[in-house]
Order: sequence, then structure tokens, then C-alpha cells
Amino acid sequence: MEIFDIGIRILFILNSLFFLIFFILCRGWSGMKYEDKKIQISVGFFLSVFYSFLFFLGGLLILSLISIIFKYYPEFLKLFPI
Repeated sequence: MEIFDIGIRILFILNSLFFLIFFILCRGWSGMKYEDKKIQISVGFFLSVFYSFLFFLGGLLILSLISIIFKYYPEFLKLFPI
């Protein structure tokens, strides 16, 4: 497996954990401001989706750069003995 394949799997796992934790935090935060449960859940969900999307895009950008560096500069692989 290439480094990009392994990195995408790790990124998906971290993104789902980020979504769950951020959803719980946003629901708690919106509970202080809104009394209706539907609004609390929707605020938590939409904020979690938005920030998880940004987290995924940032991770994908970093992972793509690392993958390109390792593909075109293979001497960097010697720095990381696996």
C-alpha cells in the first residue's frame, strides 16, 4: 500500500472522531442558548459537518503534498526507516 492509501484511511478515522466529538460539544454549547432540542441537534450537526469538511480538506491537502514529495523525492524515504 502506498502512503496515500494508508493516510486516507487514517484521515477518515480521525475525521469521524472529530465529527463525533465536535457534535457533542456543539450540542452542549447550543443547549445553553436554545431550549428546543431540534434546534440544538441541527446546530450541532451543521457546525460539525462544516468543520469536519474543513478538517478533511486540510488533511487531504497535507496528505497530497506528502505523497507528492515522497513520490518525486525518494531520498526522503531514507530519513524514515520503516
